[in-house]
Amino acid sequence: MSKPAAYAAEGTLLQIAQSGVSPQIYNTIANVSDITGPSLAATMVDVTSHSSAAPYRQKIPTLLDPGTLSVKIFWVPNSNGSFGVANTPFGHNFTNGLGSVWEARSLNPYRIVYTDGTTIYFNAYVT
Repeated sequence: MSKPAAYAAEGTLLQIAQSGVSPQIYNTIANVSDITGPSLAATMVDVTSHSSAAPYRQKIPTLLDPGTLSVKIFWVPNSNGSFGVANTPFGHNFTNGLGSVWEARSLNPYRIVYTDGTTIYFNAYVT
């Protein structure tokens, strides 16, 4: 049986790990509603020359931009963070939750775990 062309997004997890800690333990960010992105892009550079055989511009991709990932969260300001505690949700407060990650301007490891088991790893800031 072939794989389906699309999967239901319900059950997709956005997870965070503490920066600079090994082994990394990922915690699921609580109350994530929508995940949009990443908005991948590449800078295109015109490399057309006078000796080009065809009368069309020639372009090549150069610098890659991983873009942004936007997340809608049902914010619970008094929910605790849980760095390093396996299988616990990661809350939103400004003491040890997502608010503190934003306030510290820290670059953290994240991963998205899709419902088909595909996992994407990346480092990001909360903005």
